[in-house]
Amino acid sequence: MKTIKINIPDNLSSEKEIFEIAKKLQQKSLSGHAKNKSVLRIGDNIDIKDIQTQIIITRVSDEKPILMVKCNVCDCEYSSDKPFYYFHNYGGIRKRNSVCSEDCRKFMLDNFGSRVSKSAKKLTNCINFFR
Repeated sequence: MKTIKINIPDNLSSEKEIFEIAKKLQQKSLSGHAKNKSVLRIGDNIDIKDIQTQIIITRVSDEKPILMVKCNVCDCEYSSDKPFYYFHNYGGIRKRNSVCSEDCRKFMLDNFGSRVSKSAKKLTNCINFFR
């Protein structure tokens, strides 16, 4: 028994769903990998090799879920879609960290001096830092 899995968006009308399913089934029947010469099919001829085929249709949402993240400075939780960023170069590599608010970012900027910056361009070069 052959299983075909099809993912379609969840906000389609019934006509558009049928069109998307037909389009995906046509792609599955005519596509193949170059490594497997026996599966590769070119043209409009479709040979049925499996008598039974199970088609699984999954409706997938386009929206990303909003996650709650813990702040490194004040240990409160905030949504991951609206963080405030600061940059640091500890260890010789520029890294972007996120915090919950402008106050937490200001706290990091005030307490860690030139090793922490609001933007990556204003961050001092770690090679010239100790000269």
